[in-house]
Amino acid sequence: MSIENEIKLLGVDVKKVQDFLRDNGVAVDEVLNYRRVVFDTVPTDENAWIRLRTDGHMTTLTYKKTYANAIDGTEEIEVKTDDFERTKSILTAAGLKPRNYQENKREVYHVYDCMITIDFWPLIPPYVEIEGDSVERVQACLDKFEGLYESTTSDSTESVYQSHGIDLRSIDSLTFKK
Repeated sequence: MSIENEIKLLGVDVKKVQDFLRDNGVAVDEVLNYRRVVFDTVPTDENAWIRLRTDGHMTTLTYKKTYANAIDGTEEIEVKTDDFERTKSILTAAGLKPRNYQENKREVYHVYDCMITIDFWPLIPPYVEIEGDSVERVQACLDKFEGLYESTTSDSTESVYQSHGIDLRSIDSLTFKK
């Protein structure tokens, strides 16, 4: 299992973040439109989940478990798979129950030895994620964004939804469609 070194910047003004990146010579690398199915673990663990995610080109299957709200507070195991629907069929045939279907959009940037993303989700304001190969790199990158966010968290997206009064587990299909 590997440690995911990541932090979310909440309360961001997307245009200000995009302008900051552009003013520092950073262009968007790609824009991804994700589809995912989230499964509960067996036995169910409130802090762990299995995510099957695709952007239409790359599909990954990931086990994640959050131990602490810290840059290095989440462990993950991830593999690539070549077929979203068949992998979903394998998981459900093995007895895993899909918790829900989710969509989000992501702008990806690479700078300061980190991956910076602006994540757009239905029903909540966008946020920025900073991911790097060490706590120190993520923290150094975070320091560059001083004044561009209201707060930070390394908790799950589900926790971000909870902070907006939305129980993500009660939503069967989270999409941008009205």
